[in-house]
Amino acid sequence: MAHDVTVVSGHLPPGHPDSLVDWAALGRARGTLVPLMAVDTVGKIAAVLVEHGRAPDTPVLAVQDAGRPDQRAVTARLDEVGAVAVRERIAPPAVFVLGPVVDVRLPAAPPDPAR
Repeated sequence: MAHDVTVVSGHLPPGHPDSLVDWAALGRARGTLVPLMAVDTVGKIAAVLVEHGRAPDTPVLAVQDAGRPDQRAVTARLDEVGAVAVRERIAPPAVFVLGPVVDVRLPAAPPDPAR
């Protein structure tokens, strides 16, 4: 699906003096980007990515409580993800996935005959 995948900490926002992430370079990259711990910073991250070349309509998937019965997923465009995360009350633990891979949907699993 993706030729490259970058997993990065989104805990510190772009421009923070302690951040080691080169957000400008990630804005120029075309692969899948997975910022972890970015619930509070995703809007700032998205703005810097768009500023440095990522398409504003890049699809983003936010998954909250992954693997748990109460898991939920929300999709948005990159230029809207900050506002969508606030509106949808995305809370930690959550992970964001950015890139065309978000638009790939697996077929629904057939019903389990044992149930």
